[in-house]
Amino acid sequence: MWGNALAASALAVAVLGPLMGALVDAGGRRKPLLAACSGVTIAGALMLWFAAPDASNVLWVLVCVAVANAAFELGMVFYNAMLPGLASAGRVGRLSGWGWALGYAGGIACLVVALVVFVEPEAPPFGLDPENAEHVRVVAPLAALWFVVFVWPMFAFTPDRPTVQLGLAARLGTGLANLINLLNPDMIVISGGVTRAGEHLLEPLRAEVRRRAFRKGFETCEIVVSELGGMAGVVGAAATFRVERCGGLG
Repeated sequence: MWGNALAASALAVAVLGPLMGALVDAGGRRKPLLAACSGVTIAGALMLWFAAPDASNVLWVLVCVAVANAAFELGMVFYNAMLPGLASAGRVGRLSGWGWALGYAGGIACLVVALVVFVEPEAPPFGLDPENAEHVRVVAPLAALWFVVFVWPMFAFTPDRPTVQLGLAARLGTGLANLINLLNPDMIVISGGVTRAGEHLLEPLRAEVRRRAFRKGFETCEIVVSELGGMAGVVGAAATFRVERCGGLG
């Protein structure tokens, strides 16, 4: 189960990472998205406090870890995208290396604090109950607090690139091009509210995909609009509910 959870987390990163990176490189700011990913990572760690030592909490732990891990790895996309704006081309590698080294050093320091202050003592501080594994469960909130303390200087003291206003077609086209380059699908179906624009959106979107995607991938992938249009999500949700509750669509 642990391996499956981490595999699902890695798959989410593999699919979403190129899309998010492409959208940001196309003109978006990095810090807001990095802050969102950091917030999800911190929340996932905090939620592990509620995982009492009981088999019924296994799924809760797996979901929290998988979501927090995916958010952290996606955050690294935006973190890495900031590096060229913080150092010259010849110093990016050095800055990145120092960042990783200090990160690992900080992780080891947090581990030492957790072991010495909470896990190893016979009488844990703050009235933590060892019988309910509270002295171990508190390590996750400690890690979340550690994250907050050491991430805020990055948000406070580093610059962010100003937003470049790009059209919807350019942003979607950039993301779809990266999706095609990564997964090489035969067809991409677009649904939701954007489909109301019809060919006014699809024509420039296809042009942007043609400009950014590998030629072979673009030529073998068909980009179409869902026949259900903006109702695709509603119909899909209703169909899923019927399958799960009634055992089929018939």
